[in-house]
Amino acid sequence: MPKAGRSPYDKYNDEETFYAWKRQAMIFLKESYNDWDMLTIAQHHGLATRLLDWSFNPLVAAYFAVKDFEDCDAVIYAYLKNQILM
Repeated sequence: MPKAGRSPYDKYNDEETFYAWKRQAMIFLKESYNDWDMLTIAQHHGLATRLLDWSFNPLVAAYFAVKDFEDCDAVIYAYLKNQILM
């Protein structure tokens, strides 16, 4: 579940929050970026977005999958382009 879908962030309008953040961030950026790039920058700086975190390292994925959930199961999804998993 992305951060914007979890409490307490799910009670806010994440689109309005993002565009307010974007207006302020543009002052500090040396070039213009599209909304996808700005979303990744916003998430990197802690803004609640609908983006999911990705990692190429399965140990990093495992850490973040369980770090806040000690009493329940966790899931890690893997995507392998053009490969079949047996």
